[in-house]
Amino acid sequence: MIVAYAGRRPSEDGFPEAREAEARERIARLLAGLQPRLIVGSAAAGADLLMLEGGLVVGAEGRVVLAGIPDTFRESSVADKGEAWEQRYSQVLNHEDVTVESTKRIDGDEKASYKAVTDRIWELAHEELEDGEGLLVVIVSHPREGSTDHTEELAGLQELDGGVVLRIDPLLVDEDMPRAFVAMPFGTRPWPDRNLNRYKADLTYHRILLPALIGKGYNPMRADTQALLEVIDSKMLAAIAHSDLLIADLATENPNVMWELGVRHAWCRSGTILIAPEGVRPPFDVARVPVHSYRRDATKIKDVDCIEAIQTIQQVLGDVERGDVDSPAFIHLQGLEPVRLGVEADDTEEDAAGDFLDSITLAADLRRDEDLRRLAAEIESTADLRNSSRAPLLEQVGLALIDLNRHGDGASVLRPLAEADGDFSSLVLQEQFAHALIRDRSTEGREERLAEAELRLQRLIERQEVGGETHGLLGSAAKARVEIAVADGGDPLAHLELALRAYEAGLRADPGDYYPGINAVALLRLRGQLLRPNEEDLDRARELLPVVRFGVLRAGEQAIDEDPWALLTLGECALHEFLLGGDEKIEAKMKAWYERAAGRIAPNQHRSARGQLELFLHAGDPAEVIEPRLALFT
Repeated sequence: MIVAYAGRRPSEDGFPEAREAEARERIARLLAGLQPRLIVGSAAAGADLLMLEGGLVVGAEGRVVLAGIPDTFRESSVADKGEAWEQRYSQVLNHEDVTVESTKRIDGDEKASYKAVTDRIWELAHEELEDGEGLLVVIVSHPREGSTDHTEELAGLQELDGGVVLRIDPLLVDEDMPRAFVAMPFGTRPWPDRNLNRYKADLTYHRILLPALIGKGYNPMRADTQALLEVIDSKMLAAIAHSDLLIADLATENPNVMWELGVRHAWCRSGTILIAPEGVRPPFDVARVPVHSYRRDATKIKDVDCIEAIQTIQQVLGDVERGDVDSPAFIHLQGLEPVRLGVEADDTEEDAAGDFLDSITLAADLRRDEDLRRLAAEIESTADLRNSSRAPLLEQVGLALIDLNRHGDGASVLRPLAEADGDFSSLVLQEQFAHALIRDRSTEGREERLAEAELRLQRLIERQEVGGETHGLLGSAAKARVEIAVADGGDPLAHLELALRAYEAGLRADPGDYYPGINAVALLRLRGQLLRPNEEDLDRARELLPVVRFGVLRAGEQAIDEDPWALLTLGECALHEFLLGGDEKIEAKMKAWYERAAGRIAPNQHRSARGQLELFLHAGDPAEVIEPRLALFT
């Protein structure tokens, strides 16, 4: 994704410096959702520098176009706004990920100079586009009436090209912005219509809904835990009833989403939008209500699909703003009146819970783990909260930290809640706590954390009817202990037996999920070939290999080619087949799949890709087969 931007310099009529913090927050929230590879624009004091700073925080590279050389531009467009802006200008331009390009300044014609910069930003953004990437334009400005607004020139170029423009108005105050309540699944969930078990629901929120809503001037919020619906009763119900907009994502037919949608339709005549991924068939109850479809894969959203979905939502928002009736209850029941809830003004506990919920949503959207840790401490120490509110708020913080890969911090926040859930009634809480224990790779106490995760997951399986996800987590915990034992020269067989039982149970629960299947094949082959040689394990590994391949191949060639984990799994299938007696053709397939996977996988995913291969090497597989594959992920 490439983001080109233009914006206003600090001024009372367009960008008051008193509003800088709010504008910076909206910019950061939007860019954290989009996760652009590159941002392109200028570097004047105000909006330009805020966009550049926000882009660098989320890991984007910057391409800066200046009217004249940097020192000349500093004098004309930065220095008059104060020393602080000059320091920020120097820091940004000297950043290792920022490249500066100067256009010729036209003496005596500032308008022409700025137009040349705008034209070059537009050209450069298109020059930098890679295959499969999309371009969005972000405008940070309060529109001027009756005078030239140079920031609108970039927006005009994008709109003439049929592209999407997102707008952030610095004059808008947060509390005066229209509120959008988002009802949707969260985390990784089953996808019923596709029979897939690893649908990453949060991608829709971050890559589509956040940019679309912020870019149209809305202030979004959502609640990620079922417990929150049971605790912040009047606040949550008031948000459903009184928000200017409610968007319901029907992706996984989540019952909480359907309940929130039903309440909204019963209480509000308009302001409700239904969305769902292409191919998802809405349940009969909402079949007569327009459901706006968008394209996405289970684990990612392509740039072109992201931009098209944002464009669709922006168009639908126009209908909402006209006040068109969209509730079937109000269409069919004449004389029905909207419901307005009265929230007690002196309910200190609910006010505090609602404020914390807003803060957690914002910190999670901005991907600020330090803010989430601070909020956890404040929630713990706030006297105005009952424990029935404190617990679900802490759960929301813990889940957000896990989503940011802060597994140790997430586990620390969730531990008291998981321990208090003595009857293991909360499936999500216990699964996520175990997941955090498994993924926390800090050396000290790792064995103890894995053992605790095993025990908790076994108790959860005993007490609840669980799916393949729970069994897969148990397999992951036991397999991690296998890896430790093999690397240290210990006896891994007891852990391996538990891992195998869990992975095979996960495969039986969801035969289409190739993750437990490929791990079962790997452990069967290692035990049958190296750790406790026997033919029964090897025969079982051979039986499972086609099941695992089918689980991958059913996604289709294009989806496989874009998914490094699918490519890695096909490579590993070929590796096991080769080591079980395959010929040169199988070896060639193995090499080809691993090379394709290495070309798709992100650098921060290399450790996960290496882990399986290192287990094989430590267990005694031939170095001449394993080491060339390992070298692809270093």
